[in-house]
This record gives sequence, structure tokens and C-alpha cells, in this order.
Amino acid sequence: VSVRAGTGTAGVRFDLDPLAVIRGDAVTVSTSGLLWLKGGMVSGHASVSLAGGLSGTGADGIALLIDRGAAPTTGAGGRVELTATDSVLIKDRIGSTLADDGVTLEAVAAVVALTSTAGSVHIGDGDAANAGVLTADDTVTVSALGQVNLLAAAEVLATAADSAVRVRADGQLLVDSAARLEAGGLLHLAADLIHVNGQADVVGTTGTPRLLLSAGSQLV
Repeated sequence: VSVRAGTGTAGVRFDLDPLAVIRGDAVTVSTSGLLWLKGGMVSGHASVSLAGGLSGTGADGIALLIDRGAAPTTGAGGRVELTATDSVLIKDRIGSTLADDGVTLEAVAAVVALTSTAGSVHIGDGDAANAGVLTADDTVTVSALGQVNLLAAAEVLATAADSAVRVRADGQLLVDSAARLEAGGLLHLAADLIHVNGQADVVGTTGTPRLLLSAGSQLV
């Protein structure tokens, strides 16, 4: 299933409202402007790909926004790809769902990839109620030309014993005091400025677990 808006026209905004339903095996939703998931359902059994474009609001404008309760879903072992030319703001759980007990993870994706090619990535908005969470069994990657910010209880988690989390920013990478990154085999943070106030853990018990911090100018 493929849904496109703004083909040949720059800056076209596309909102998915609470009654919207897009479902299939492999689902792609894209627009040339802001892609805003406000609710409803976007579900791909094997994969989900969401792509925003240029926000049209100037520097660091948001081009892909996922509100609380509006996250796309995929089946266990699926793939979630979130991309935008301008910035990305995630305020929900991506790559997994919670069981009724509120703790057990279900339908965990194999891969979650989040990229802003010309802006920044914000996981959470500073309010713990809107904490973004990225979870995958095998690999989570986050990349931005600008900043990557993990704010107020945000989490980036890879759950398998040999899993990897890779986060790269050309500018600043900020991990807020209540935020957490965790991987089984490899956690690699790379940016010009790395500022870690929260948790960064490698918890695997097989192979050689590694925590790598690659800072261009400053590590705090």
C-alpha cells in the first residue's frame, strides 16, 4: 500500500486524523511537506515507511510529527523506517507495543531506522507524558544532519543479545537526565558535541559488548 501527497509540488502537508486507517503488508506514506500522524492506524505487517519533506516553516521546522497514540505499527520482526528532509518529532512508542500488563513488549520490530537529512531528530518533546520510545530486536539507527535530542524519559532500545543502537548527529547529541539508551552488543554515539546526562548501557552477555562515544569537539 502506497499513499503519496504533494508529488511535483513542494511543501504539501498531509494529516492522518483519528479515523484514518491505512493497512497492508508493506505500507508507505509520504508527502513533500509536513506528515503529521494525529491518530488513527497505519499498520504494515512486514514494514512501514513514513517520509516527510520540507516543513516550509524555516530553520529546524518539523516535517514528520508522530503524536502520542498515533504511532505506526508493524508485525514481530518487521521494519519501521521514518525519514524527513527537515526535522522529526516522535511523541509515541515506535517498533513495539505494550501488553495489557503495561510492561511486556509485544510485536517488536527487527529494525527501526529514523533519519533527518537536513534537520534534527527530537525523541520526546520535554514532557514525560510524550516520551518517544524506539525499540527493535536487532538494530535501531538514528541519524540527523543537525541535532539528536532524547528528552524527558525518551528511550532507544535494542533488545537482542547481539543487538546494536547507532545514533549519529552532525551537531549536538543530547541525552536528557531521564532518557535511556540500551543495546545488547553495541551502542555507538557519534556527534560533534555529545552531552549524556541519562543512561547509556550495553547489557549483552555474549561476544564483546561495546559502548563507543565518538565526539568531534566535546564530550560531556
